[in-house]
Order: sequence, then C-alpha cells, then structure tokens
Amino acid sequence: MTEAASQVFSRVADVYDEIRPGYPAAMYDAIAGTCAIGEDSRILEIGAGTGVATDEMRERWNPYITAVEPGIRLYEKLIARFGDSGKITLENTDFERYAPTERFDFVVAATAFHWVDRKVRFVRSYEILKDNGALILFWNNYSRDDDPIFDGIQEVYKKFYPIKTWSNDVRIIQRKSIEDRKIELKRTGLFTLSHHEEFTTYHRFTAATYVKLLKTFSKNAKQPESSMIPFYENMEELILGNGDSLDLPVLVDLSIARKIC
Repeated sequence: MTEAASQVFSRVADVYDEIRPGYPAAMYDAIAGTCAIGEDSRILEIGAGTGVATDEMRERWNPYITAVEPGIRLYEKLIARFGDSGKITLENTDFERYAPTERFDFVVAATAFHWVDRKVRFVRSYEILKDNGALILFWNNYSRDDDPIFDGIQEVYKKFYPIKTWSNDVRIIQRKSIEDRKIELKRTGLFTLSHHEEFTTYHRFTAATYVKLLKTFSKNAKQPESSMIPFYENMEELILGNGDSLDLPVLVDLSIARKIC
C-alpha cells in the first residue's frame, strides 16, 4: 500500500471502525469448505484495517494471525482491539516491506489486496506461503439495485464527480473489476484459482450513517473535508427524503487460489 493511501485511511480511522460492515457467515463457510483452517493454522492478513475480518476469523477458527497494517491510526485501533491476544501478532508496516520470520498456511486480504503494489503482490504472497498454501482474497463491493433511490445517488455522484464512469451502472463497473481480478490471478502462473463465489448481503443505513460510510471511501477521504460538504449534504438530503433509510446491497466476491509448487 502506498504511504498516501495509508494516510488517507488513517485520517478516517474512527469512522471506518464504526461504520464499515463485516463479511457474511456464508463466505466463511465457503472458505472452510475449501481450506482446512483450524486452531493451528497460521494466517498472514494484508491490510487488516481496524480488524473487522481479523476478529471474524478469530471468532470462527481461533487461528494464529499476523495482521499487517501500515496506517498508524488503524494500527492503534488494532492494538486496542487485540493487544492482549496471544494468538494475534500486529505489524505496523505494509505488505511490500514486511519481513516474515516464518511461512504461512494462508495469506488473506479483506478488501485490501488492490492496494498492494501489483508488481509484487502475487510474488510476495507466493514466497510467504507454505507449499500447498492458499491465497484467500475477498472484497465488499458496495452496489445498487433497481430502486429509484440508487438513480438519485448516482446523480449526486455525477454532479460532484463529473467523470465518464458515473454514466455507467455501478454493477457493470463492479462486474468488470471482479472479472479483471480473476484474470490477473490466473495469469500469474503462481496460483491455481480453486474456488470463486459471490454473496449479496444488505446493510441498512440512515442518512447520517450512509454519509459516514461515504467518508471512508478513499476517493472521498483524500479530498479536503471542506470541499466535500456539499456532496455529503446532497446525499444526506436524498436519503432523508427516502424515509431516512437505505438498504444498500453489498456484493462480496471471494477467490481462493492454491500455490503451485
């Protein structure tokens, strides 16, 4: 992850910790059905953020987890959350510079792998994994359905982010991203894609909590906060006019890739 990206997320660490949703139980079921993860497993987690997926993996499997996070404010959240845990090791660095003293059964990235330098992310994962280890990648993709409120949201984006892509349905953009990630993985020659699955969950937001979620998106967070006020005010007004309620679909895509030995 670039230094600039880690600084962006550190600036919104408190909101990120409060508002970002976790991942569905069905996704962890799918991982368990493909990977033999248990209490003796050793996991390296890339870009752990505030520990949302870290905590879910701990509750599910109680494995040994080394959580790597470059953002200092996010790292402080991890310390507060897991500082006294004997099975979770925290590292305030990025994956590109992390120097492991062991190899791992699994390398996991929860909505984080795209931040790693594409020149090294697969090679480093391959080197850090044990023989027959697995790279487990999953993303929360904030999507839409056909309710007219989502057309309104898109119009607000088009008003404040007048770029060509906002003319497209976000589902088209997300589908391309998911397929591109699968193709990139397959082309490495280092891994075999052994499982891919997608899950759709819904999360209900009020106007206030949806604005908080928007503040955690990197495109928004990297802008001067004062310049974003009209954007957030327009979004808040839109959701308030929808009964102060938004059921936001989140498409979770999961890819599990086995190391080729």
